[in-house]
Amino acid sequence: IYQAIIDGLEASKEIGLNAVLPIGYQIQMGADWNAKNPDSLRLDSNGNNLDFWGSGPTASPYSPIYQRDIKEYYQWVNREIISKYPHVVAINLGDEPMGSDFSPWAKREFAKRYDGVNFDSAPPEARGQFLSEVIADHAAISANMWKEINPAVWTMMTFHIQRERPWLPNLEALFRKTPDNFVFSSDTHLHDDMPNKPLTPEEQACLYGMVRTYSYLSKVYNKKMMLWSAANAWGLTSYGGIAQADQNFSIVHDIGKQLGG
Repeated sequence: IYQAIIDGLEASKEIGLNAVLPIGYQIQMGADWNAKNPDSLRLDSNGNNLDFWGSGPTASPYSPIYQRDIKEYYQWVNREIISKYPHVVAINLGDEPMGSDFSPWAKREFAKRYDGVNFDSAPPEARGQFLSEVIADHAAISANMWKEINPAVWTMMTFHIQRERPWLPNLEALFRKTPDNFVFSSDTHLHDDMPNKPLTPEEQACLYGMVRTYSYLSKVYNKKMMLWSAANAWGLTSYGGIAQADQNFSIVHDIGKQLGG
């Protein structure tokens, strides 16, 4: 994996392309780290490890062990890769981080913010507010670490947002809590389903609504966006081809600017 990344950076450097370097997936630290630090993993409301799509447990962003180790990793990436490839203009800190956190570390953070109130007996409004902003906290923690390490490089995360359900527990918090070196990114492909299923008017209408919301929040919080339109079979129908890809790009580009994004 490391060599493939270096090969890609060498190739982009040779032909004069800027690069975005992805360095993480969800909030995953890998099987070895998970085995050594089981108490630093995120939990769901039933006390089980939070694991999306069977891709592996994820770390709690509030764990000091996680924060120590991820910062060490970021420093290594900056030293071994970024310093050697100045055409890397942005770091993608994580693809598709989602969900909440009921781990002891999250509950400890809750108590700090609510003057020692116990999470399990707290009013549901307070718990809901906290849980809705876990991913925004994760994005802010990560981006602030990078700002300290190398403020010249933009940071970003690419979010997977189910358009037919609540998009994220708190989308606004992602724009509000993150520092000025953070770029918002999200999947905004035309067809949010398997390619053999038809493109529906409803999912297209939801796409317009999503991108308008992003555009508005981008303007309000003065945050850049780098939206992710379809460039492969997943974001289009199996018969859509270039016409659907072009339609997707037009929606993302035109509507993304409509409210000042």
